[in-house]
Amino acid sequence: MKSSKARGFVAGGAAVALVALGVVLHPWSTGATESTSSRGGGAASASTHTIHGTFDVDGGGWTPGGSCGGTGGFSDLVAGAPVTIADSSGTTLATTYVQGATATGTDTCRLSFTLTDVPTSRAYRISIGHRDGLPGISYEQLQGDGWNAHLRF
Repeated sequence: MKSSKARGFVAGGAAVALVALGVVLHPWSTGATESTSSRGGGAASASTHTIHGTFDVDGGGWTPGGSCGGTGGFSDLVAGAPVTIADSSGTTLATTYVQGATATGTDTCRLSFTLTDVPTSRAYRISIGHRDGLPGISYEQLQGDGWNAHLRF
C-alpha cells in the first residue's frame, strides 16, 4: 500500500496538472468563443450585402408623386416586377420585386427595390422585368455608393 504522503503527492500533482491544463486551454476556448462570435456577426455583414436600388424609366404624362409604370414596350417595368442580381458569370445571387413605382416628375418614373443577402462578388448585373441588358456594376462602385444602385433605362 502507498502511504498517505505518496497519495497526497500524486493527488496534488494531478491537481496542478489539471490547473495547468486549464490555464493552457482557457485562452484557446475563450479565443474560439470570441472568434466565433465575431465571425458570426462579422461574417454575415462582410460576406453578404443589402442593396437598395432605384431604376428610372423615362416616359411622360405622370403626376409627380403619384404611382407610375412603364407603358408600351416598357409595360414590364411596374411595381411587382421581378428584380434579379447576378455575378459576372450570370449566376443568380438574389431576387426580389419592385416595391414601389413613383413619378418623380412628369417625365420620370422611379422604381425602387431592395435586394438582401447578396453575396460578395467582383461585379454585379441587375435585371428588372425582362431587361437583362443593363450595365454591370463593380463591387467597388456599389461599396463606394453605400450599397445603393441607381439605374436608368
